[in-house]
Amino acid sequence: MIYRDLLGIFLMTSTMFLHGMSNQEIFLRGNKAYQTGAYEDALQWYEQITTKGDAVWHNMGNCCYHLNRFVDARVYWERAQKRAAHTDYCTLQTQLAVLDAQLGDTEQTPQTWIFWIRSHTASYSLLMIQLLTLAVWFFLCMAVIKRMHWITLLVLLALSVFGIWLSIDMQRQRSGNYAVTMVETPLYVGPNNSYHQQGVITQAQTVMITDAREGWYKIAYKGLAGWVQADTLINV
Repeated sequence: MIYRDLLGIFLMTSTMFLHGMSNQEIFLRGNKAYQTGAYEDALQWYEQITTKGDAVWHNMGNCCYHLNRFVDARVYWERAQKRAAHTDYCTLQTQLAVLDAQLGDTEQTPQTWIFWIRSHTASYSLLMIQLLTLAVWFFLCMAVIKRMHWITLLVLLALSVFGIWLSIDMQRQRSGNYAVTMVETPLYVGPNNSYHQQGVITQAQTVMITDAREGWYKIAYKGLAGWVQADTLINV
């Protein structure tokens, strides 16, 4: 009886081990097909894996994307996101944002007072806003010491709070991750296409915005700093 139980446990363990090796072998064959550009074959290999992890779902989404099956690509990438690590999650978030931009599924920014303020302060320097906010705070302190009229104090306090909010919002907007939506986005020395082009950023690469002009963003990317057109980026 004991030997039969041990034999059963051994057979169960061996079956699970062989099953795991089979899935791993299928995954490697799918990767090999993917690297050679045989996306249809790679997708068929991945579909045979019985227990799919986030890496398998991610690769299946990549295959569908290259095959222009964008709806399937979205489904697979969203499945991969559920258990993906932080780095992979960010990569998937970027891919989904680029896909939305290609399909025209991006949500339009509502025309609110916040949108109006952002659109009219995009070309301002963050340092200048911070310095002005400090100046207003200085005048507020002086007004309190001199016990000026409460209306003056209220106005200065409102301007101070607005300056702090604007500084934080500008910092958040310009330090967030943005993804390139075009296949190849030219990187210029200045905020105009008449400037010298110093490189090209490929699609789905994430960049950081450091400054803004009308219709242009200054970005930092892998040690490079330059200007790209604002409509080539999407916030992720």
